[in-house]
Amino acid sequence: VRPAAGGSHPGVGTHNALLSLGDSAYLEVIAADPAQPTPAAPRPFSLDDERTHGRIIAFAVHPEAARGASIELLAATMQEEGRHPGRIGTMRRRTPSGELLRWRMTALSRAEGPRPWLIDWGGSAHPATTSPAGCSLVGLTCHGARASEMGALLRGRLGLLPLGASGGAVDFVDGGDEAGGYLVAELETPKGRVVVGAASSRAVGRRGATL
Repeated sequence: VRPAAGGSHPGVGTHNALLSLGDSAYLEVIAADPAQPTPAAPRPFSLDDERTHGRIIAFAVHPEAARGASIELLAATMQEEGRHPGRIGTMRRRTPSGELLRWRMTALSRAEGPRPWLIDWGGSAHPATTSPAGCSLVGLTCHGARASEMGALLRGRLGLLPLGASGGAVDFVDGGDEAGGYLVAELETPKGRVVVGAASSRAVGRRGATL
């Protein structure tokens, strides 16, 4: 299964490719966009530093409207617990077919390892439903300083759910310093079960990689 091109992020200097990992989860492969000029601000996820390439840097949490959640409520809860996710902004991009997508999210500069960013797709289609299917996320381990504290916050006050219908676990492992972190994902693929993250994540970072 090959990730499909998503589109450019105007003004951010990046473009992406997307792969569905189930009903409400997806993998985003993001890189510098050679068609855009160098942005005024650093690209997200430390993309300007080649030493970070090929890693799974961060994950996003989205509110479940059916459960009474909103991105504002989730952000306020994180702020109350001393984990302010940053202001909520609006993003947009066009798909290869020309459809304009809009969504809201918190600052990517604060997301790394066990610390997520928040995203709300609003009326736009969720990428998990429009990206190439065939893989599923069965486990996610978040490594970083005070990871267990973030896990308790996400599960307790934000109601972090298991990974879709598979019921796979999201685990949090303490280690490292406040400035860093990384993720390790376990995927079920047409080629069998694979682990992606840390040293093994190079396979996903290569151009044209398939699972």
